[in-house]
Amino acid sequence: MKKMTTTERRRLRKLEKFLPTVYRERFDMGKYISLRFCPPPLAKKILSHCGTSACILGWAAYLFPRLSSKTYVFAYLANDLFSIHPMTRDWDFLFNASWSLRDNSPEFAARRISLYLEKGLPSSWCYYKPESEWEWL
Repeated sequence: MKKMTTTERRRLRKLEKFLPTVYRERFDMGKYISLRFCPPPLAKKILSHCGTSACILGWAAYLFPRLSSKTYVFAYLANDLFSIHPMTRDWDFLFNASWSLRDNSPEFAARRISLYLEKGLPSSWCYYKPESEWEWL
């Protein structure tokens, strides 16, 4: 896995700071933009005129429309913006839809990003475990 650059870390930090401003009814870790598939280049257009839900990556596409316009699969948007590949534990910790079953809020999503940027990936975590039980090496 490629190491995150300073620019990519800044993008992830910007997303972390932005997420708490998102209305909870417009945030859903279980959905990508809407019930139908929407490629990242259309995210800003769709989010600006309707009230559909969006996951962390949907809001990343909204925040970085020019950079997102080159990505046509949401799973790979994290790789293109932050160097976080979709088949890694890092991706799961930050972006996996399973979080919607535990705490489906933009505040908790921002908290995970903050912890990730400050401490890295926890060595022990699971979607159903409370944050107090996560461990870092």
